Amino acid sequence: MPILKIGNVRVRRDSNGDTVIIKDSSAINESVEYINEFNVKNVDVVDFDCNDLNFLKECLSIENLSILNHFIKDLSGIYGLTKLRVLSINETTTKVEFRIDELKNLEELYGELPKNTVGINKLNTLKKVELWGYKPKSRNLNEFKNLKSLNVINITESRLDTLDGIEGIVNLKSLGLYYLRTLKDITALQDVKAPITELFFENSKSIVDFSPIQNLKKLEKLKISSCGDIPSLSFVPTLNELKSLVFSGTNVLDGNLTFCEGIEYVYYTKQKLRN
Repeated sequence: MPILKIGNVRVRRDSNGDTVIIKDSSAINESVEYINEFNVKNVDVVDFDCNDLNFLKECLSIENLSILNHFIKDLSGIYGLTKLRVLSINETTTKVEFRIDELKNLEELYGELPKNTVGINKLNTLKKVELWGYKPKSRNLNEFKNLKSLNVINITESRLDTLDGIEGIVNLKSLGLYYLRTLKDITALQDVKAPITELFFENSKSIVDFSPIQNLKKLEKLKISSCGDIPSLSFVPTLNELKSLVFSGTNVLDGNLTFCEGIEYVYYTKQKLRN
């Protein structure tokens, strides 16, 4: 979409309305005035030299905020944005504690969180999470445990050893796990009560046993892509709702694909078939 320049204010216009793009410290005052005058809901803070986001304290109309700035050292300026529903954050180098639970109405969270982020477990309105570089001390999903509004989790290039904690996310519907080199144990799936309908694994080659998937009785879409060797697909017949199964780049060691019979859509790369 084209970027308009109104004075020193950069504005992108699309079907979601105006987005004010702040990428120059000299444009901050004019941008804030424009946001407040026109009740702009979408703001992008792009890479320019600024230590904090205190200038956004006045912009109470913001609902969608994207931060892509490695200069920022303090994120506390966004705590008062009571209408903020969507936060995308990348490349911040803040060493100040980021109390993300101050964002009381946050529904969607994207990007790479600062190392000293605290309070994820208190985001009671959170519905969707897409994170990369996520490195919790617990090396599992315990920070999301008991978030009853959470429907979607996608984790990429992160440090998880197990999925412990997932059993407490009672309304989870979609789980995506991508490029998780340390993930070995997914047995927590056998205790899941949530109605998960979509489960995606990609380039996570350390997983030893995929059989706990058989507990997910509501599962409709399953993808196990580029995950090395798996012993068998013998868990598949228990998934009575399964409509789509993809295991491209993943080798089924027993070669038995008869377990896929009856599924509407099956995609796989060349396998040795056993009749």
